[in-house]
Amino acid sequence: MDCVTADHRKGAYELVSHLIALGHRRIGFIGIDPKDARNLRRYLGYADALTKHGLPVNQDFVVGPESGPAYATQEDGYAGLVKLWQLKKPPTAIFARNDYTAIGALHGAHALGLAVPGDVAIAGFDNIPLAAFMAPPLTTVEQPIAEQGKRAAEFLLERIAGSAPAKRREVCFGSRLIIRASTDSRARTDIERRVLVEAAGVEPPRGIYRAQLVDFK
Repeated sequence: MDCVTADHRKGAYELVSHLIALGHRRIGFIGIDPKDARNLRRYLGYADALTKHGLPVNQDFVVGPESGPAYATQEDGYAGLVKLWQLKKPPTAIFARNDYTAIGALHGAHALGLAVPGDVAIAGFDNIPLAAFMAPPLTTVEQPIAEQGKRAAEFLLERIAGSAPAKRREVCFGSRLIIRASTDSRARTDIERRVLVEAAGVEPPRGIYRAQLVDFK
């Protein structure tokens, strides 16, 4: 069977490397139970980044549902943030396995009276439409869903028509890191930038009033 996917592992690696570049050394992962984590590419990218930068992979910082790699929800994010904050030295940054889990973690942080990103930085994965409208807007990794769907449909139609090669085909798309204010308070979304431009009539400094986009293959 043909396969169309994105490089989840590298996307996670780049996101965690961004957190490390900001000075974070205690970085948690919310979204999977530690015993199942090695089956999840996004966790593997998280672990790769920590190891590459000489930081330990602390299993106390990995929390999530005991449901295998299937999925994680807003509730898991909320519960995970609260659980991590009970540690004597909790993480200063959180990588949640998807944006919904990150949104739950944001609500958990707000419930505990924590400033984001001042007390804890939070990032997700997938760049769902809601991510840019959170308070603060959510740093995330975007995978090219439309392109993946288009290529998968092409592969399927070729199989149906009998024009596809016999050999299994696999395509892995790159991803894009989108840096917003949930990890870097200097970042602003493109939506906020447009409002500022319309209100002031001038283009704000690009490094301050625009979400930073980082493409990687």
